[in-house]
Amino acid sequence: MLSRLPKTLVFFILILGIQILPVSAGNCFSLPRDPNDNTPAKPASIWATCKNRPDQWACADPSIDFPTVECLAADMRTCGIVGTGPTIFYSFGATTVQVRTRFRDTLDPRGIMWNDVLDEKYGDEVLKKRFADFRLDIPTRLTVYTARFAEAMATVASGEVFFAVKNYDGEGGGKGAYQTPTTSGINVWRTYEFPTLQRNKDVTSVVSIDINNDNSRSVDWKPDGDMELLPASGASSLNVPSVPGCSVKFRRDASCVAPLICETDGEDEECEEDE
Repeated sequence: MLSRLPKTLVFFILILGIQILPVSAGNCFSLPRDPNDNTPAKPASIWATCKNRPDQWACADPSIDFPTVECLAADMRTCGIVGTGPTIFYSFGATTVQVRTRFRDTLDPRGIMWNDVLDEKYGDEVLKKRFADFRLDIPTRLTVYTARFAEAMATVASGEVFFAVKNYDGEGGGKGAYQTPTTSGINVWRTYEFPTLQRNKDVTSVVSIDINNDNSRSVDWKPDGDMELLPASGASSLNVPSVPGCSVKFRRDASCVAPLICETDGEDEECEEDE
């Protein structure tokens, strides 16, 4: 589901419940998302900052043992960035840097990407504080979180929604929003985001943006159109994998070590989501 570009690596190793801090620049743990934007050399204005900071975020509720689609959607709405501009999704070869610089930043008002809906401070206020509960350092649990974040973002979107692709004609078949992956595995767009947008009564259209063709637009889905309806997203019902148990006697047992690898590209040091 998530592919990483082989550049700078940041490792989070958890051994017997003790977090070892990353040894290289960058930090993908504060908010596991697509892509990572915690880059000190870049100005904060690249991504939006929440307009509101409640006394307690919905996902910080102690009765919640793992982030749900509902609490993430509630926190996105509370943050206040959603709705200030059109929501932008992307996949199938369109990179974060391309979508941000070639398309998002040309819109007025500016578009809202994955990194905009909840800011870095949210990661500090919720995900880091509840590290022991959420355990997003374990890749299989991080996968569930990513799926729920994706569905939540599609749930809070409204109006005209954009979907950026490298080329309108898909390398794996299909066109625009209906492209099919060239590799096996779950595609976040087709599995969680697009199906949720299709069932979101506040969404009026899904418009594909061809990044390599002067951002040419194509309306690929409208609620009153005769267009394929993809199977509903099941992010809410995904099983949250249990935390592997560790024996004190066998401290170096592989089951006790759960690395989270976050890799960044050379241009903007951003982790990419792909097919």
